[in-house]
Amino acid sequence: MGRLNEKYKKCSICKKVLCIFVTGIIALFVQSTYCFAEPQNDDKEERVTNEEGINSIISTMLSEPSKTIVDFPEVAKTTYSSDFSWSSDKTLNGILSTESLYFKIPKYWNTKYAIVSIQYSLSQLITDIPATITFSINNKPFYSCKIKYENSGPQIIYAVIPVELLKEGFNNLGVSGYVRLYNDEGCIDDYSGANWINISKNSYARIGYEVENHNNKISYYPYPFISTMDPTAKDTAILVSDKKDNGELSASMILAANLGTKTSEENNLNMGSYSDYRKFNSSNTILVSLTKNLPSEMKEYVSPYTKELNDNGVVLFINDANGNPMLLLVSNKEEGLIECARMISDENRVDQENSNVAMVRIGSADVIKNSTKLNDSSAYTYTIESLTDGGMVFIGPFRQKSDLYLSTLNDYILSSAGKISLKFRYSENLDFTRSLITVYWGETPIASKKLTKERSSGDELTFTIPADVVGTSAGKVSIAFDLEIQDLICTPRQMDMPWAYVTKDSILYLPINTSIVPKFDTLPHPFQKDERFNQVLIVIPDEAKAQELTLAGKMLAIYGKSADPYGNIEVCRGSDCLNSSVNYKDKNIIAVGTPKSNKFISNLNKNLYFKYDESNTKLLSNEKLILSNNYAENVGTMQLLSSPYEEGQAILVLTGAKDSSLEYIDKFIKDEKLTWALKDDCILIDDNLDAKMYRFQKDVEEKVKPSLGKKIIENKQYFLYTLASTSIMLILFLGIVFILVRNKMRNNKDK
Repeated sequence: MGRLNEKYKKCSICKKVLCIFVTGIIALFVQSTYCFAEPQNDDKEERVTNEEGINSIISTMLSEPSKTIVDFPEVAKTTYSSDFSWSSDKTLNGILSTESLYFKIPKYWNTKYAIVSIQYSLSQLITDIPATITFSINNKPFYSCKIKYENSGPQIIYAVIPVELLKEGFNNLGVSGYVRLYNDEGCIDDYSGANWINISKNSYARIGYEVENHNNKISYYPYPFISTMDPTAKDTAILVSDKKDNGELSASMILAANLGTKTSEENNLNMGSYSDYRKFNSSNTILVSLTKNLPSEMKEYVSPYTKELNDNGVVLFINDANGNPMLLLVSNKEEGLIECARMISDENRVDQENSNVAMVRIGSADVIKNSTKLNDSSAYTYTIESLTDGGMVFIGPFRQKSDLYLSTLNDYILSSAGKISLKFRYSENLDFTRSLITVYWGETPIASKKLTKERSSGDELTFTIPADVVGTSAGKVSIAFDLEIQDLICTPRQMDMPWAYVTKDSILYLPINTSIVPKFDTLPHPFQKDERFNQVLIVIPDEAKAQELTLAGKMLAIYGKSADPYGNIEVCRGSDCLNSSVNYKDKNIIAVGTPKSNKFISNLNKNLYFKYDESNTKLLSNEKLILSNNYAENVGTMQLLSSPYEEGQAILVLTGAKDSSLEYIDKFIKDEKLTWALKDDCILIDDNLDAKMYRFQKDVEEKVKPSLGKKIIENKQYFLYTLASTSIMLILFLGIVFILVRNKMRNNKDK
């Protein structure tokens, strides 16, 4: 009987332990399910106009096409025209595919006509089957026609864009192709993703226009100082007074950085003093001057505003004695000139000035200049809306891919802190065993996710940048959907067409790696931070000439891509820096000149990669290159150093033993194509503009150690699951221990 009781007790204990264990497992399962469940959003986001546009395009494709235009259309005669084209050949593949061409219509254009010329070649796959090409502007289809294979050579078709569909600013020309590949037995699905039309880069959109009169309205700026008639700004000069006050120079550099980024192919913008006015023979002039330094012939224009110039600066859009456009920036104080330069470089503020005069209050930019962003990530945070003016629409079966080009991705080095969060939805008629989304950094896939019917109305893909692409550069981020459907019939109705949509609030956080040693590959770092110039100091010769000022302005334009005008740019003379009259040690410095003209450069000689000899007449050889005497005496050099004065800061030295050496640098950096090739941290440029590039400083690995709090926030689901699991296992363990202890105590009592 005692044995039976003992067995009964043991059985009872086992049941209790088993009960606790099962309860724990159930609780663990429920908790884990809760932790990994996606939050539900009851508010349905409104569909953006992009989707409506795509639906309209599809309707146009499936309707009766218009007659194919193979001859150049008759258009109005205009004084000016501009062509816009793709940088490379484009390919349409699959059943439905679209390529987009973006172009900008400036405020001063009076558009008279717009046409499209598409040079293309077709695949023999569509010799005897229907294929349609459709054109749209800003998602509004305006022309559709049939195309067919005729020979192996290129073919050309034209389309006339209705002028009323165009808008001021950016426009999106869409070229969409629709084809069904089949044989006598039905659809040939093996060919459904084939490349069936190749669009040549020689294709173009041509806009014919006349130029509106600016009537000296400031709101037209930067026209006429830079325009489609003068895209390199060769007819424009930025001048300061002959006194060359530091404040005048600083304001002029803000203008040069801003205007220089708007040039196309070449930057031929000139800088100098008022005495260079006639030497440049420029038809457009911007003059920056303190009131006390203003040339006598200009004082009459400013005299009506003299009383207001103590607390303000004034911007005047006048015509000079020859009737040419001239912009005056005048103030009694240096701060007033800086305020004027910032205002005229801010497009949103310029648009508000509909007269020829604008008073700019000193301190008016402080609200922006001193503003702090919500967090450090905002400077490199992009939304889909900011890049595309809406969401991203993907229509049609099989693979649909779209590219996102970011302004900061030119020779861009990615940080390990990068993160992408995409919100999207898709149709429910997919084959979910084969459908997925994939994200690419350049051509490298970095994340993917399988599509599911349960999440079709609201899905999300969030990931950090993989380690293997950290520290690399790419020109684009691409998003691709594989929209596979079952039992694809040869002529799908529009309502059955599979689709996917990435919402406009999806976020790409792609910060630049700022912990690396400075090099030209990492433009615009370190001279730009958070889309503003980062404590930049321009060190010029004591007797700076137009050559040095122009060179400094062009270099600022290279580093000023996408920068707003509210960063810090200062100018000082070399001797002033060395005499400690200027605090330069915490600055990112651009030093310009020869070692003889700029004392700051000669003082920095010991830190240069290619140093000067004792007479400052030639560069010396080093471990990278043995220099011939003639080459060493004439070559220009760009050397990017880590600042010896302040950790984390940099010094860019633009120098050469002769003035002609600086001219080689100027010719090199004004050419947009040549600047794309900038790399490493030291460049030698000869009279043929042949560049030798060397790397002297070693890269430093980015050491990012996120705090515990940040780890928890970024991985909250994992931590919740771990916490819940640990808690349940602890309760389970304590329960078992409690039962065993209680049982032992009972056994002791029985004994």
